[in-house]
Amino acid sequence: MAGPEIAISALGLASLFNNAIDWFEYVHIAKQCGPRLQAHLLKLDNAQLRLTRWGDAVGLCGSQIEDDDSLEYSGSFSFDASQKAQAERTLRTIMQKFEACQKICHDYRKGKKEDDPIVRENEIKPFGHGSDPMRGYLHQKMGNISFGRRNKVSPFRKAKFAIYDEKHLIELAKDINGLIDELYRLRTNAFQPFGDFHFEGKQPHL
Repeated sequence: MAGPEIAISALGLASLFNNAIDWFEYVHIAKQCGPRLQAHLLKLDNAQLRLTRWGDAVGLCGSQIEDDDSLEYSGSFSFDASQKAQAERTLRTIMQKFEACQKICHDYRKGKKEDDPIVRENEIKPFGHGSDPMRGYLHQKMGNISFGRRNKVSPFRKAKFAIYDEKHLIELAKDINGLIDELYRLRTNAFQPFGDFHFEGKQPHL
């Protein structure tokens, strides 16, 4: 990483937003778990999409936001001081959820490093060769929409990690979506239908 020494407590809201979005891109899966995790991975993709939709609605997205200071002068940001502080706490918690899963992954590696040949062989990107084509399409589509809603703050570099146990992915998606619900409640009247994907059970709806 730009290192473990970077404390997320020191990041401002614009940086926290981009770094929280960025964490989703580092989720891999253990090869043997691939097929049965696909539906849960889409729920995680949808969480990323919901997070960026929230950011767009409250004024955290756009090329005019280049750092945390420029957010204050962007003219697009719509939170008061109390809402901003709560949003920062919630985004930090989202990032901590990913960090906790990363630590679980390290336990499964049994001391092997990310660049170990066995780890590189076993930990693969989601929706690769042999995945369901429709789910792969939805994964790519949601990722592209989410990427387009970032601001210009550069996130710090992170290390990929893999999900080895289905229950950990279920818990991660549930926890992240619950935290995003908290963000939405900060400004419920800011949201109108965006035409995003929404999930009920396992099926995506437009």
